[in-house]
Amino acid sequence: MHQEFSIKNFFIAVCDFFKDCYLKDRQRLILGWPVVFGCGVFTYFSLPQQPKTLTVSALLASSLLFVICARRRHKQWLNVAIFAFCLGFGVSHLRTVALTTFMIDQRVQHFSFAGIVTDIEDTQRGVRLLLKLKEQPVEYEAIQKIRLSLRASLPIPDIGTEIKGEATLLPLGGVLSESGYNFRRVAYFQGISATGQLLSYQEIAVGDGHVEVVLKGLRRRITDAITKQFMPDQDVGGIMAALITGARGGISNATRQAFTDAGLAHLLAISGLHLSLIAGFVFLMIRRGLSFSMYFAESYDLKKIAAFLTIPFLLFYLVISGVGIPALRAFLMICLAMMAVVLDRNPLSMRLVCFAASLILFIYPESLLSASFQLSFAAVVALIGVYENGWRPFHLWAERGGIFKKMTLYLVGIIATTLIASYATTPLTIAIFQRFSLQAVLGNLVAIPLTGFIIMPLIVIFLLLMPVGGEFLVTPFLKGAIQLLIKVSLSIATLPGAAIIMPEQSPVFLALFIIGGIWFCLWQQRWRYLGVIPMMLAFCCLKFVADPKILIPEREQAIYGFDGKRAFCLECKSSGFMQEMFLRQVGMREMEKMPSATLTQTINNSTIFLTVKKLSKSKLRHQCQDVDYLLSPRSIFYACRDKDKVVDRFTLQRQGTVTVTFNSAGKMDVKTSCQWQGCRPWSEAKCCKSSQ
Repeated sequence: MHQEFSIKNFFIAVCDFFKDCYLKDRQRLILGWPVVFGCGVFTYFSLPQQPKTLTVSALLASSLLFVICARRRHKQWLNVAIFAFCLGFGVSHLRTVALTTFMIDQRVQHFSFAGIVTDIEDTQRGVRLLLKLKEQPVEYEAIQKIRLSLRASLPIPDIGTEIKGEATLLPLGGVLSESGYNFRRVAYFQGISATGQLLSYQEIAVGDGHVEVVLKGLRRRITDAITKQFMPDQDVGGIMAALITGARGGISNATRQAFTDAGLAHLLAISGLHLSLIAGFVFLMIRRGLSFSMYFAESYDLKKIAAFLTIPFLLFYLVISGVGIPALRAFLMICLAMMAVVLDRNPLSMRLVCFAASLILFIYPESLLSASFQLSFAAVVALIGVYENGWRPFHLWAERGGIFKKMTLYLVGIIATTLIASYATTPLTIAIFQRFSLQAVLGNLVAIPLTGFIIMPLIVIFLLLMPVGGEFLVTPFLKGAIQLLIKVSLSIATLPGAAIIMPEQSPVFLALFIIGGIWFCLWQQRWRYLGVIPMMLAFCCLKFVADPKILIPEREQAIYGFDGKRAFCLECKSSGFMQEMFLRQVGMREMEKMPSATLTQTINNSTIFLTVKKLSKSKLRHQCQDVDYLLSPRSIFYACRDKDKVVDRFTLQRQGTVTVTFNSAGKMDVKTSCQWQGCRPWSEAKCCKSSQ
């Protein structure tokens, strides 16, 4: 009886605990709107088949009806949550069907066209043009946009120029793994039908008055001016361009890799850090500048004036930076924060993040699946979730002290911010990029003050002096500061633990961490700490060694494999995109190229025969009898009676790139690109045929 009484009291205490936390935190339920909305978006893009518009409309109408007709107010939040989920699902469907981008599935030779150059991108492999077509062959009239690589021998046209030429078009590749990058989906929402190479062209008209083209042309001219200003130092000019216009193509691969290994890659992508630093510097300049006037200082609130006048400068910086998702998120939040200053409200609030996330997802629901959206919001949500209440005692302590306490608080703030942001984004970097850095705190401890106090203020002055040709006055100082930043990244990148390679992780790892992180940041009462449990469980799910697998690419006569200890390939190129992607999947740095085009490999007690070489039917029949499975990019199924033990060209033609894994018993599990793509508007046509 005593034991039953204790258990009863325990459950009563637990219920009271949750009830008390809920009553105190229920005003924060609105913060769950973008979370549930995002779940609807994610569910839509995770479907293997495209839902019908009538079904989506009925789902959305039903959920709205529940909200309108609900009688019990205490259950209204559940109806609103269902509506938010259905709205995210419906907005995603509307965005998808409204685009109708035509995606080619076959190589097109000698494609004649006329179109306008709408954007130019510099890469380490050359220059790429984004073209909006005006004339094309009748059979390809559905193609509206294409992205073409420019031959080194051809001159670079200006943005807005109308050209006429000939190109070779290539279809975009499919998905290579369960959590792999979906090139076709990204291109679909960008309106790009194909990629390829521009063979020849001639200019037929100059200038396009469209606002978007004019702004991109301005961005290109600023990038070129910056690059020329810092010649011949390619990396300094490339980093300068990355910090101003977001164009990172001028940075060498070695320097970019050093920033990644040192945990400083976020400095090269315009995000909240850059906009916050510029907003702070512009705000300070305007406020201090106006304070020199006794009339303004005595008659007006200079803080509110400075906050309001900072917004136009941020808008200009956002436009020339390319309007990336992290920059757009930061711009929306800073604008709301500045308006909060004008209206005497708290500028640091989780509601600002929720508003920015909801607005971006409503306009661009596909951005939820992008690394930039996930990393940007993970960092800012974690920082605000910790700083909302936890930083206030330290701030009061510093305000009552002298310069020593303020410097101590700043130093502790950099370390704490780096630790919090690193902890929030590390699972995402592991899941997306298969790597992370243990030296990020040390690198950011030096790089952030250097960027915040020297580089970004000098960039503001540089931009202000550019229209009058006076930017050369600050160029030497900027060059020295950026060179120091490069030296810091190169030094940190060589330290032990700077670049730890991980294999591709299970989706469960990321799901657990996101659930725990959202729960921890959403609430303020003690029940928030329950979110630590799934986050810890997520790290228990980490894989440090990839499972054995074989990959056969659709567009390459090669085989890539991992046996649990080494990555190897048959007839592969010395380097290439497919090789790089496979090494990232299995968490390895080097690929061992096998001397022969055939290989017999034992994986988990199963014997696998791999061949890229064309063999006689008798040899193939002999292998069918001796081994458990046969894998090849060539047609070999005719030589074996048991078709279940063969993966060959026939599978590739019907299903795309093949990934074969083996369980502990040695049984083969075949996954294909079409299985991961499903039958969606951006999928290859063969994927829809195979799913029927």
